[in-house]
Amino acid sequence: MDKLSAKVPTVDRESNLSNHAKQCPHHLTQALFSVTFGASFSLLAWCVWKPGGRFYYYNVPIAVPFAAFVFESIVKLRDSGFIKKAMAGIGFDVLVLSVAIARAFYPIPLFSGHVLFTTYAVFSGRSLFLRIVAGVVLIQVVFSKFVLWGDGQTVWGGFLLAILCVLGRKRLMVVVGHKQGGNRDNDKAIRLR
Repeated sequence: MDKLSAKVPTVDRESNLSNHAKQCPHHLTQALFSVTFGASFSLLAWCVWKPGGRFYYYNVPIAVPFAAFVFESIVKLRDSGFIKKAMAGIGFDVLVLSVAIARAFYPIPLFSGHVLFTTYAVFSGRSLFLRIVAGVVLIQVVFSKFVLWGDGQTVWGGFLLAILCVLGRKRLMVVVGHKQGGNRDNDKAIRLR
């Protein structure tokens, strides 16, 4: 009986609750920052160049997951014990964001910048808030492109490029983690913070 009870893991409910309570202000701050950024972007657009309704429908919603993504990257850098690994991940994120944003200003063919960014955020984001908001915007973008505008061909390119970027980022994190002497247990502990 003693051998059996020794193998049963115990759960420290108080520490789990305290960890969750510590994360709640972070998630609330991320949500408030993101929504405020989206509203500010909308107000700035209205004050500066008064775009039409399609601009607000298509470009303002993506500002919320964008701000959540940036907020998460800053927190990730602050909380990371492996600075090189965090910098490599953030560098890769900046590269993906740059390509997605460049698509808004230059007619790069074959993929949608909105689909690229939101799909990448859904699959590489750490916080539930970011993944949900990016997923909702992704659904809106896919619906708009297929149903409203008949521009579905760029959706597939965006999905493909985003999945390749997510896989590339995961591979980069493994390589950098091994070079820095990190192990999976430390990575999980950092990721769960």
